[in-house]
Amino acid sequence: MDEWTRERDYQLRHWRNAGFSYELIARKFTALGFPCSKGSAIGRACRLGLIGLLNKKPKYQLDNHSKFKKPAVSAATFTRTLMQARAAAEVLPTPTVAAFTTSLLELDFGQCRYPEGEGANIRFCGQAQLAGSPYCPVHDAVCYIKGRS
Repeated sequence: MDEWTRERDYQLRHWRNAGFSYELIARKFTALGFPCSKGSAIGRACRLGLIGLLNKKPKYQLDNHSKFKKPAVSAATFTRTLMQARAAAEVLPTPTVAAFTTSLLELDFGQCRYPEGEGANIRFCGQAQLAGSPYCPVHDAVCYIKGRS
């Protein structure tokens, strides 16, 4: 197992002082043949006393930070829209318990694969599938939100 050496410690200090993010530093170490994660780079920096540098905003970082973007709508607007959509949605009938009589071995092509039960007692709906879906229209509506992929 590779370990942190003085040379790697020096390189870590140098890259961090140059303004590289810990994620980018980890990728650079990995590219040089030293498997390193962002967490291990941060941990080593803390052990070296570079804690103050954790708060320093890096000049150079990876561009894939889309998960930190501000949402397009507020939570209240999203909730209100969701509630309106649920109120306006057509209520589909729930299949009867008798519909769940097909075992896995009896399940045939074109039959709904919506399961009910557990273990050896598992049964499937068995109704006719909706085109392009593994489920019947009722279970397709239960499993998928329309308008999303």
